[in-house]
Amino acid sequence: MADVTPFPARPPAIASAAGKIPVIEVCSPRDGIQWSHGSSEVIGYRPFGIFRTTLAMLVIVQHVGHVGPKADWGSWATGSIAVLMFFTLSGFVMTEAAVKFYRGRPVAFAMNRFLRIAPLYVISLVLSIGAILLALRMAPTYLPNDLVPYTGAELFSRGNLACNAIAFMPGPCDNAAFFVPYVWALRVEVLFYIVVAAAVFIGQWSVRAAVAVASLVATAMFACAIIGFGPSAFSFVPYFVFGIALYFVATKPARTSLVASVAAFLLCIWTTVATVMPGFLSHKTISFETSVFHVALFSLLTLVMVLLMNARVPRFSKTIDRKIGDLSYPIYLQQYAILVLASVFLPQSYWTIAFVFPAALLIAWITDWVAERPLRLVRDAVRGQKLESSTGRNSAVKRRTNRSGSVTEHMSG
Repeated sequence: MADVTPFPARPPAIASAAGKIPVIEVCSPRDGIQWSHGSSEVIGYRPFGIFRTTLAMLVIVQHVGHVGPKADWGSWATGSIAVLMFFTLSGFVMTEAAVKFYRGRPVAFAMNRFLRIAPLYVISLVLSIGAILLALRMAPTYLPNDLVPYTGAELFSRGNLACNAIAFMPGPCDNAAFFVPYVWALRVEVLFYIVVAAAVFIGQWSVRAAVAVASLVATAMFACAIIGFGPSAFSFVPYFVFGIALYFVATKPARTSLVASVAAFLLCIWTTVATVMPGFLSHKTISFETSVFHVALFSLLTLVMVLLMNARVPRFSKTIDRKIGDLSYPIYLQQYAILVLASVFLPQSYWTIAFVFPAALLIAWITDWVAERPLRLVRDAVRGQKLESSTGRNSAVKRRTNRSGSVTEHMSG
C-alpha cells in the first residue's frame, strides 16, 4: 500500500544569516499547525515498517480460510480492519511527503505514486493470471469456486483483461472479474493521491486555498457516501483524514490538531460500525460481539500507530524495520496467487495455512529484490532525495546559497 518509509520528523527552526526563514501558516500560530515553504528540515525515521507488514499479515489471516479447515474466518474481518488502518497510515505519510518532499511539485508527487503502485501491481497481476492458468491445467473444473468466483470465460475475455490492466485506477471497470481482488484498496488509495496532488498543485500559489479545497472535496465525498451517492470509495474519507490529523499531532501538537484527531477517530469508529463493515460483510449478520471486536482491533492498531509515529529506534533497528516494511505491499497483492496455488496443490489443513505465511514472505522478498530495488533508484531521482539517507540526523541536509548570498540549509527534494 502506501510507501511508508523514512519521512521528516518535527524539525528544529534554523535561522539564516538574513534571519529566520519565513513560514506560511495554514492556521493561526496558536493552533501550532504550519506548512512552511523553504524551511530547514531534519529528517527522522518513523518506524512503521514492521507495523505495515503486520497489517498485511492480518489481511492473510482473513483469507486463509479458503485453504484451511472449514471455519468462519471471514466474519472477524481482521484484514478489512487492517486495510482501514492502511488508509489511516497513508493519510499520515502522504501528508508528510507532500509537505516535506513535494511542495510545489505535483507532477513529481504523481509520478512517484505511479511508480510505487503500478509496476508491482502489474507483476502481481501476471502472477495471479499464471496461478489461475496453472490451476485450470491441473484441474479443468477448478472454476468457479469460493476463492475464484468467476468462470474462465469471464476472467479471460479481452474486455476483462483490459480492465484488469488498469484496475488500480479509480473509475473504470468497477464490476470486472478481478485477478487480484484486493486491488479495490489501490483504487481508493489512488483517489486519495489525486486529491493530494491537486492540493500540492494549488499550494504553489496559496496553501490556505489548497487546504480549503482539499477539505471541501473530502467533506463532499463523505457526504455523498452517507446519502448513498457516488462510489463506495468515498466512505473511506474519514480514515485518511484521521491520518492527516495524526500527522499534525506528531509534528505540531496543539489543541486544534488534538481535537481534530479525536473527532476523526470517533468518526472512523462510527463509519466502521455503521457503513464499512456492513458493506464488507453484506452476506453475513454482524453480531454485537463481532462489532466490538472490530472496534477494539481498530483502536488497538491506532494506539500502536500513535506510539510509533514519534518513536526513536537505534540505527540497526531502522534498517531491519525498513526492510521488513518493504515487504508489506507485495505481500498484500501477491497473497492471492499463493492462495490459488495452495488450494490446488495442497489439502485443506492447518499445515497449508502454516505454509501460506512464509510463502507470502518469500515471494514478496523475491519481488522486492528483483523489481522494487531498481525502482527505488528511479523514485529517489524523482523525489530528489534518497530515503535511506534519512536515517542519519544530518545526512539529508544540504547547504545552498540563496539569491541574496546568505547561506541556508534545505532538504533536497
